[in-house]
Amino acid sequence: MLKEAFDDKIEELREEIKSYAASHTKIRVFKNGSEEEYVDFSPIAVNEKFFKPIQKPKDGIFIYSAEELETFYEKYREIVAEVNEYIGTFPTSISSFCKFIGITVDTLRGYKSTNDINLKRVIERIYEEIGDDNLFVAQLGKASERSTLFRLKSQNEMEEKKSPNVNVSIKALVNSSKYDEKIDKYKDLIDVK
Repeated sequence: MLKEAFDDKIEELREEIKSYAASHTKIRVFKNGSEEEYVDFSPIAVNEKFFKPIQKPKDGIFIYSAEELETFYEKYREIVAEVNEYIGTFPTSISSFCKFIGITVDTLRGYKSTNDINLKRVIERIYEEIGDDNLFVAQLGKASERSTLFRLKSQNEMEEKKSPNVNVSIKALVNSSKYDEKIDKYKDLIDVK
């Protein structure tokens, strides 16, 4: 089965992630003298190192069943969780998931038009969870909200809900007689001629 075939590869990746974290750990010293350990990493380097295809296509392209896609997605999430635990914030993305399983984003989008209802459900779940993960990371301030929204619109095909246009017109008549009375009252006090 697919799951057993990739458990070894996933375990290898876990060890590589821990090794990378150990070799890139640095110490940050603050003005008050306190110190903090952190992993100095480049998200692009992490993407290239840990999210390369975990298998090579035999005939040039992969065609996955719903069960296979779901298995790969769970493995992908495990690797992202490992990266986040040991290295630093690395948000999930449709493109890194597709790269991980050896297909293009367009191929994954093409899967949406399949007649296989189970495959459609898995793909919808992938898109929803990755979108939710990215919004959560942006809300925590660990990623730019603007670039997160751009990514969600371009890769996840999400759209912002448009706010309805509301026009408010205020038409009121000023009751000037009330103000005229007050002005007359004060005219007598200041002796205006």
